[in-house]
Amino acid sequence: MGMKTLIIYFSRDGHTKKVAEYISEKLGANIEEITEPEKRGGLMGYLRSGKESSQEATPKINPLKNNSSEYDLVVLGTPVWAGNVASPVRTYLKEQSSGIKKIAFYCTSKTRMLRKHMRK
Repeated sequence: MGMKTLIIYFSRDGHTKKVAEYISEKLGANIEEITEPEKRGGLMGYLRSGKESSQEATPKINPLKNNSSEYDLVVLGTPVWAGNVASPVRTYLKEQSSGIKKIAFYCTSKTRMLRKHMRK
């Protein structure tokens, strides 16, 4: 039996989500999105995101359906915000890291390059 894997990600604009779906399909893994009570759309959401990330903030996230401690591997996806992980991902790590057995990361930036390689 293979390794039980969870792909978990945060995606403000959908780019990190596309990569998560691709990885999940290739690995046959469960997938879950980190969501928040407050939306991050538009220019104000963009500015808030950069500010929170550069200040290493940990905003409130919604409860998750999957328990990361039940998986052999967690693959965590984040967009790059102001040169850092997205602040909701920082919250996830703060709340869940003690139960994670093995973790792998991916980040998205300049997604045009990623889309080109994912078509192959």
